[in-house]
Amino acid sequence: MADLFDQPAIVKLGALLDNLRTGSLLIPDFQRRFVWTDEQRLNLLRSIADGLPIGSLLVWSSNDPDVATVDALGPHALPGRAAQGPWLYLIDGLQRLTTLFLALTPPPEERHAPSRTPQELLPWGDDGGPFDDDAGAETAAAEPPRRILIDLNATADQRFVLEARHTRVSPTRVPAEVLLSRRALYAAQKALWAESKNREADAIEALADRFQDYQVPVMRLFTSNVEDVARAFARINSGGTKMTEADLAAALAYRRLPLAQELDALASSLREAGWHDIDRGALLDLLKLRFGLDVYRSELPALLEQLGAGRGAGADAPERRARFNVIIDELSRSVWLAVAGLQRLGVRGSHALPYRFQLLVLAEALRRYSPPGRLGHLRTQYAMERWLPRVELWFWQTTLLERFTGATGRTIMVALDGLVGVLTGESSPYSGQAVVPSRRHQRFGAVRTRARLLALIADDEVAQEHLALAGPDAIVRIDPAAPKELPGSWLVATRHDVQEVRDALSAGAPPSRTSLAARQLSPAAKGALARGDVAAAVEAQCAHMEEIERRLIREAQLELSEG
Repeated sequence: MADLFDQPAIVKLGALLDNLRTGSLLIPDFQRRFVWTDEQRLNLLRSIADGLPIGSLLVWSSNDPDVATVDALGPHALPGRAAQGPWLYLIDGLQRLTTLFLALTPPPEERHAPSRTPQELLPWGDDGGPFDDDAGAETAAAEPPRRILIDLNATADQRFVLEARHTRVSPTRVPAEVLLSRRALYAAQKALWAESKNREADAIEALADRFQDYQVPVMRLFTSNVEDVARAFARINSGGTKMTEADLAAALAYRRLPLAQELDALASSLREAGWHDIDRGALLDLLKLRFGLDVYRSELPALLEQLGAGRGAGADAPERRARFNVIIDELSRSVWLAVAGLQRLGVRGSHALPYRFQLLVLAEALRRYSPPGRLGHLRTQYAMERWLPRVELWFWQTTLLERFTGATGRTIMVALDGLVGVLTGESSPYSGQAVVPSRRHQRFGAVRTRARLLALIADDEVAQEHLALAGPDAIVRIDPAAPKELPGSWLVATRHDVQEVRDALSAGAPPSRTSLAARQLSPAAKGALARGDVAAAVEAQCAHMEEIERRLIREAQLELSEG
C-alpha cells in the first residue's frame, strides 16, 4: 500500500484550518461524531504550546463526488466541495482537527450563522469512540464543548482552561481564538496594556507565535479503490476498524441510497432497548452475512453492489430503491425477532449477551428460515414455541463451548449454516466433541462466567433487567476480599443490597423479599452468613454455582470434562 501515499506535506496550523474554511479540505460524513473529552481537548492545545508533535493527518485525494461531507462544525458553516476534483477528504485526525478548529476560530456573527439549531449543527454524539485515531475518548460529550480560554496568570501546564458558565472573558483570560488572528491578538494586548499588564501582553504574543509557527504533517492517500481506503483505516484505527468500514459504506452509498439513515435509525432504537452494542458496524456485518461476505474482510464494493449502491447504479432507480427497502425491512425485522428470542432466554441487552455474533447469526438464520415475506409470523406464540427451544439449545452450546471466541469470518459462516440447519431440523445444534472443560476459577469477563450468572438469574426478570441496564456495575461480590476468580463470589445485585442481606442474616432476621442478592444465595450460603462466616458463605455459593453449571451443561446435551 506504500505506493498509494506521497511524502508528507508540512502545513502550518493556520493554513490547515483555512483549508477547512475554504472547502479545500472536506470532512466526509462517514467520520464519527466528535467525542473527545474536555481534558483531551485541553491537552492537545498544551502540546502545541509546548512544541510537542500531535501526529500527522491523513487525507484521501479522490475524484469521487458521491462522498457526502459535513456542512458545519459547531456554529461554523463549511463550504461545499469545488466544482472540479480531485477533492481532499479528511480520513485520520477528525478529533484533533475539530478541537483546533473550534478552539481557534472566532464564533460567527449571528447574522452569518447557519439557520439551524445548535443541536443540529454540532457533530457531538453519544454512541461511540473516536473514528479516526486519537486514543481514548471514553465517553461522548453530552453537550457542545465549552469555549477554551487562555489564563495568563496560570502556570504553563494550566494556561488553557474552559470558559465557566455565565462568566465573562477578562483581560487576563482571553479566548484561544486570538492565537491565530493578528487583529484579535492586538485587541487582547491593548486591553492588557490599558491595565499595565505588559508581562501578560508579552506572554500572549509569545504563545501566539508558537501557534502561528506550528506545523502539522499531512499525508495524502491516492486511490479510487474504496478497499484501499478501508484497509488504510483498518491499519490506522486498531480499535475502530468495523465502525470505519460501516461509515465509509454509508458515505459511498449516500447519493444512491439512504444507508446511513436507515442503519442509524435501527441502531438508535436498539440502543434505547438496551442493545447498545448493535451499532452501525454490527448492522453492516449482518448485511454481509446476508450476502455471504466475510465479516472480517473489507468487502465494500461487493456489498454496495448487492445493496444497489455500486458505482454502476444510476441516480434514481425505483427498482433499486424498492429492493433496498425490502432488505432494510428484513434487516430490522430479523434483528428484533432475534432480540425477542434472546429476551425469552433471559438475555435482555448487550451487557448480558456472551457474544455479539450470537445475535447477528441468529437474526440472519431466522431470516433464512422464514418463508419469504413471513418474518413477522415467526414472532407469534405458536411459531416461537417451535423454533425457540432449538435456538435455546444452540445458544447454550455455543456459549459453554465458547464457539465464537477467536472466530474467523469462515467459522461464523459455518455457524450460520449450522443454525439454519438446526431451525429446519436438518441437523443437530452441535456435532463433534461436545466437552466443556472444567474450570472452577474464571475471570469475571469470561464467557463462562457470564453463562453462570445468566443461569443463576434464569427465573428472575428483575435481575435480568438489572444486568442488561447496569452491565459490569450490576455484578458485585458477596465478600469484596474474596478472590475475583471464584464464580461463587459474584451476584447480580447492588453493593447496598448485598450489605443489607448480610446485616439482616447476621442479626437473625430474614432478608427483604425484594432483595436480588437474597434470591440468588443458596441456603447454605445464607446459613454461613447468619453465622458470620463470610468465607464459608463464598465457598458454599461456589458449590451452588458449580452445581448450576453442571445442570446447565447436562441440559445443553454436553459433557463436563473431569479434572
